[in-house]
Amino acid sequence: MPYKDPEKKKQWERENRGRGSRHRVWMFVFYPESADPDWREIADSELMLPFCVSPLHDRDAWTERDERKNPKHVAGTLKKPHWHGLVEYPQPVDYETVKEDFAFLGTTNIKYAKSKGSMALYLCHIGSEGKAQYDPAEVLEFGGANWHDWCSELEDVHATMVEMRTWLRDNVSLHNWEFSDFVDWCDENNDAWSRALDLKCSWAIGNYMDKQRAKRIYRAKLARDMVREQHEEME
Repeated sequence: MPYKDPEKKKQWERENRGRGSRHRVWMFVFYPESADPDWREIADSELMLPFCVSPLHDRDAWTERDERKNPKHVAGTLKKPHWHGLVEYPQPVDYETVKEDFAFLGTTNIKYAKSKGSMALYLCHIGSEGKAQYDPAEVLEFGGANWHDWCSELEDVHATMVEMRTWLRDNVSLHNWEFSDFVDWCDENNDAWSRALDLKCSWAIGNYMDKQRAKRIYRAKLARDMVREQHEEME
């Protein structure tokens, strides 16, 4: 890492996130003055990749947090008009591949997206409190991408995770399961959950199971301590 200062280190990580690693979903920012004048036609007829482009973000303003990071970004002043893009590759690719594929947009501001659904919503700032809102009807779709489907993926995963957590809480006899036991059960009995664990939410559900187990152990210890104290008082 090129910086010892924690803040500079975080900034470097943000700006270089994904370089050297491979991912399927990438996001990028580009500007009217740097993109090829015919970028829409190129995207539609030559690229052949599913990706979405936001409405032109021409009402975004710098925040106080932005100003603290960079005094040149004065809070309340408008940012340069720009577009956000989101692309999904059929297989994992690296930063250089994305940069080359989207050279006609004239951008190097490219990062992998941790969540396709979250980033799809961000194209219009949906759910982003305090940010300018943009019309979903102005989202551009290329290469067979469906923005509404991408947004709904987040809702589908959330609903599936709620189902899993509820099932795990309600089945008291399974509270001593390890995460691998739950995965094995899903593989045999619930294909939708099995796929969600493999592709989307294994860490979140595994962490939930660990936290629930730790909470039960802690509560059991408290109960034992209370009983012991009561016995000691009676003696």
